[in-house]
Amino acid sequence: MKIIDKSSYRYISPEWKNLPAIEAFTLLSIDKEDKRVSFHRQEPSFIKQKETIESLFGPFHWLNQTHGNNIIELPFSNEREGDGLFTKAMNTPCTVVTGDCLPIVFTDNSGEEIGITHCGRRGLANKIIHKMITKFSAPAREIRAWIGPGIAKENYNVNYDIYKSFINIDASYKTVFEIKEGEYFLDLYSLAKLQLHQAGLMEKNISGALWNSYSDQLLHSYRRDKDCSGRMLTLVVKKEA
Repeated sequence: MKIIDKSSYRYISPEWKNLPAIEAFTLLSIDKEDKRVSFHRQEPSFIKQKETIESLFGPFHWLNQTHGNNIIELPFSNEREGDGLFTKAMNTPCTVVTGDCLPIVFTDNSGEEIGITHCGRRGLANKIIHKMITKFSAPAREIRAWIGPGIAKENYNVNYDIYKSFINIDASYKTVFEIKEGEYFLDLYSLAKLQLHQAGLMEKNISGALWNSYSDQLLHSYRRDKDCSGRMLTLVVKKEA
């Protein structure tokens, strides 16, 4: 894992070339002093964490994430219920929080538009990726996507009903499951990549999908830590040159 320090934080970031105005990253679960970093609203430290990160990037449009497919365009809407943000505006941070689900960051090759989605199995089943791609004025072949840290297949077993519901949506989704000793393991990374390809993105423009939040203590995981789990913040912003 490539770790980049900024201010007091540790974070991972896409290695996008020729996009100097775009900043994107996922904050890790501990800072440079090995103190806990979490953006779970139920934690007593949330307000302090919120104020600290906003002091660096300006006010955030904090979402009430619902595991759906609603995408809100900034700065035109004050709506809060959703799982994605999109903007063409400068200095308008787009963020989601995750604790096993996938954060996916989007931009076009010119860096004119940016977006971010919170992608769990329900959001992916509801085609939130496809919905995000339709927000862009650029053709899909010119859109880039970075898949941030989430849970890996070996730690994400689901029941038969979930498996069957995905196959009923699209028979090709069978390829993102592994069936082993009567258990069904869902590969969220592969599912996201499949949907990105189906939406028209080129393989060279898809990156990330390298981590396992369940096994990596630098990442928050609800499935691992249950109610004690924190939340990671992923951000993308278009800065003024």
